[in-house]
Amino acid sequence: MSPLSFSLGTDPKHPEAFGNQTALLSEQSRRFIRRDDSERGSIMPIALVLNMVTLALSGTISQVAQGLQRRAQIQSATDLSALAGANRLHNGVGEPCELVFEALKRNDVAVQYGSFSIEGTDVVVTATYRFLAKNTVIISRAGPSPGN
Repeated sequence: MSPLSFSLGTDPKHPEAFGNQTALLSEQSRRFIRRDDSERGSIMPIALVLNMVTLALSGTISQVAQGLQRRAQIQSATDLSALAGANRLHNGVGEPCELVFEALKRNDVAVQYGSFSIEGTDVVVTATYRFLAKNTVIISRAGPSPGN
């Protein structure tokens, strides 16, 4: 055999060479396994943190979605009450103020956050609600078409 070649087995000149390599590899792999054993369970804190972040993010998204849904509900209620008030104003049946606040109340909009005014021939209904730590104002206007 040439000095650069080797075979899988023992070298006739050095029968212990292959056995020493096995012992050396075996010792290195034992050290590697021991090192991994000391880091056992390290994924658990990472998983807990990721779980908490996911829960916080989903809670935030849920709150924003509920706020947007509430805004749409209040917008619909103010539109409806403005139309009802304008209809009553232009038919001359009675005072539109009662009807406007009744429509807001029936659509679950608190009366203390709503206001009503008549501007010319238009009925204007304003509702205020708190969303993302600030007051949001919704204004609905109803009246006859400009040509009438």
